[in-house]
Amino acid sequence: MASEYFSLLIDQLIETENVHVILIGGPDEAALGGTILDAIANPKSVWSLIGSVRLGDLPALIARCALFVGNNSGPQHIAAGLGVRRSAFIPESLTRVNGALRGLMLSRSNAL
Repeated sequence: MASEYFSLLIDQLIETENVHVILIGGPDEAALGGTILDAIANPKSVWSLIGSVRLGDLPALIARCALFVGNNSGPQHIAAGLGVRRSAFIPESLTRVNGALRGLMLSRSNAL
């Protein structure tokens, strides 16, 4: 399940890169975000903005990030357009996304 991979990735990045993580997504992804947060070893470095960031505010938020990780979604394309480094999770079938959050963003600890 993708949520397990997000949790593992978040833990590794916090431990090795000293980053803060922001989870983004639509209101319908709140439960998935909760599952990810529950599985993270260091939740104090993670903020969930799932369902609370308007689309028009995303570019300013994404522009402040060192890396964007997400599936093939609008926020991923916003990050690309802004020149933010990014990595994508591409599901086996583009017609069925199993537990894929729209994205997580990483910021160096002193950047936010």
